[in-house]
Amino acid sequence: MFEFEPGLMVWTSISFAILVFLMYKLALPPILKVLKDRETAISDSLKASSDDHKRAEELVKSSNLKLAEANKVAARILMEARAEGEKLKGSLVDAARREADLIHLKAGQDLDREKNRMISEIRRKTADIVILASSKVLKKNINKKENMSIMEGSLKEWQK
Repeated sequence: MFEFEPGLMVWTSISFAILVFLMYKLALPPILKVLKDRETAISDSLKASSDDHKRAEELVKSSNLKLAEANKVAARILMEARAEGEKLKGSLVDAARREADLIHLKAGQDLDREKNRMISEIRRKTADIVILASSKVLKKNINKKENMSIMEGSLKEWQK
C-alpha cells in the first residue's frame, strides 16, 4: 500500500519549499499588512473609546455640577419668590388696614355730621318748644317763677 519512493518525496519537498517561498514573498506581506492595519485600527478604536469614556465622565461631572448649580438657582428663585410673596402679602395687609382706617374715619365723620345735624334739630325743636311754652305763659300771665317751671316742664316732657 504505502511504498516509499524517494523521487516523489524529493519533488514533493521541492514543490513544498517553492510554495512556502512564494507564499512568503507574495502572500505574507499583504497578510501582515492587513493584520498590522487591523491591529492599528483596533488600537486606535480602543484609544478613541478610552478618550470618549473620559470625555463622557467629564461631561457627567460637568452636568452634575450644572444640575447642582441649577438646583441652587431654583432654590434661590423660590426663596426670593416666597420673600416677594410675603412682602406683597404685607403690603396688601397694610393697604387693607389703611382702607379700613379710612372707612372708620369716614364713618366717624359721618357720625359727627349726623350728631351735629341732630343737635341742630334738637335746638330747633327746643326753640319751638320754648316758643310754645312762652305762648302758654303769655296766655296765662303768671309770674316769672311759674314761667320757668312751665318751660322746664315742657323741656322735660320733650326729652322723654
